[in-house]
Amino acid sequence: MSSNTEIKEQDTQDEIIFEEKKYIPIFLFYGIIHIGLLCFVLYLLPRGLNNTTNFKDFIVLSIFLFGLYVLAKEIYQAANFKRIYITKEKLVIEFYFGNELIFPLGTFFVYAYTPVYSWGDIVIQTFKGRRYNIVNLVGREIEIKHGFFARVNAIIKPHVMPYLLSLSDEEFEKIFSRVSGDFNLIDTTFLKEAQELKKEKKDE
Repeated sequence: MSSNTEIKEQDTQDEIIFEEKKYIPIFLFYGIIHIGLLCFVLYLLPRGLNNTTNFKDFIVLSIFLFGLYVLAKEIYQAANFKRIYITKEKLVIEFYFGNELIFPLGTFFVYAYTPVYSWGDIVIQTFKGRRYNIVNLVGREIEIKHGFFARVNAIIKPHVMPYLLSLSDEEFEKIFSRVSGDFNLIDTTFLKEAQELKKEKKDE
């Protein structure tokens, strides 16, 4: 009897309450752009190798090769991404190849990273300082308030907010500063709300 109860409890804990799979139209669009850029770089590569005559040319070629590496890496990461889902205990990022990434609820928050030179990432920021960037292939939000990040935050917020409010001002600012830089969309988090609650608590 107790064995059956334990199995039921485990099934409940593993029940998926949120899931987003790779959105194929976006992936195809992303793939066409990046593969086109990759082919263009590969087309120019032989000319770059033939014209390397001095140190300046070597530096330019090195930057060129680094760009080639970045493009190939992004294409692989995009192709390898399978889905992201949340259970009552964890957020999981699943890939076709390699180990999945598992984040227990209450140990991280998420936000969008959208530099002008990149497609845009979903960022998983842990409270231990680790940052994981996943190419955003789950859809494009017309309104941030009703998109992917809003739905994820609604699930993880009750697990994270008590911890944020318990931090000292200095500790909280360290976390806040990680998201307040260029290209990080802080409005895709609930850190501003936590900041306001901390101020209200301090003023009481």
